[in-house]
Amino acid sequence: MFYTDDPLILVSLILQLVVIVFLLQGAFRKFPLVLAYSLARLATSVVEVLVFHQGGKETAVFRRLYYFDRVALNLILFLMVTAIIFRLLQGNRQRSTMGKALIGIVGAVLLLPFLVLSRPFTSHWLDGMSQFLYFGSGVMTLALWTVLIRSRSHDSQLLKFTAGLGVAMTGAAVSFGLRQWMHSPHLLWMPNLLLQLTHVAGVLAWCLAFRPARPIPARLRSLSLRISGSPE
Repeated sequence: MFYTDDPLILVSLILQLVVIVFLLQGAFRKFPLVLAYSLARLATSVVEVLVFHQGGKETAVFRRLYYFDRVALNLILFLMVTAIIFRLLQGNRQRSTMGKALIGIVGAVLLLPFLVLSRPFTSHWLDGMSQFLYFGSGVMTLALWTVLIRSRSHDSQLLKFTAGLGVAMTGAAVSFGLRQWMHSPHLLWMPNLLLQLTHVAGVLAWCLAFRPARPIPARLRSLSLRISGSPE
């Protein structure tokens, strides 16, 4: 049985593959955890699609696989954003103070599910853990935006990446919130569709961020040098 967001899942897989190809052309040295997240996202999505079409989404195998995948992906995402923030804080006078705050957020997000939620590692607990990680990633994304705005160096690649991340995180947060308020299973397609749309938009922004720059043709480069009066 096909669902409304199935075409978007296919588009998402294709775009994720494009991101991986772009990263492997050099950007992965600067963003290794983005490559790890993209590879994990692609691999888990393919496995989930195969298991779904074999037994459906109501099987215990699919449910456990789905929730474990969400936790693993969100954990990589959470650590990825944290690592980027720490890198941007190099040379910042307030790095020590901000670093302690980030470590506190990381510790709280990882420990709270064990303190607040019951029955660890069940489907319900894994779903709750995933939401904690989504929330933590959202907080870290806001922190990343703050650091980027205050930073003197305007990295367009990082700005595009962060914009895509923000779109995906916002869509995920709104989607999870809507799921909590919708008691009818017939309406769950709406937050699911929103989740897929924002994810596709986010991955598309990553494609734009990591797309290799095309070399300027020799004729155009020579012309621009002549106009500027610079020696070739």
